Amino acid sequence: MGRIALTPLIAWLPFTTSWTARLIAFLLFLIAAVTDYWDGHLARSRNLVTDLGRLLDPLADKLLLTAAFIMLALPDRPKAFPELELLNHVPIYLVIITISRDLFI
Repeated sequence: MGRIALTPLIAWLPFTTSWTARLIAFLLFLIAAVTDYWDGHLARSRNLVTDLGRLLDPLADKLLLTAAFIMLALPDRPKAFPELELLNHVPIYLVIITISRDLFI
């Protein structure tokens, strides 16, 4: 549930003009990714897999990755590396393909 709650914050912070806020968004994304791994590992190793966990874990993954992809595809966000345009933009067709695949699955 924590990853789901953090998703809007992770998606919004990169649009601020503060590099500190963008760094916090990056760190929160890393924390969410690490906790996703450990959550799954602990649940399986201790046989604590629940129906709610089976529902919320993939939902949290999809929400977090979809929010990150959409944020990276938007052209009006502040650029992390203005001199390296290739690193600043994800083509919208990749976002559409990824989200469509997730919805189809």
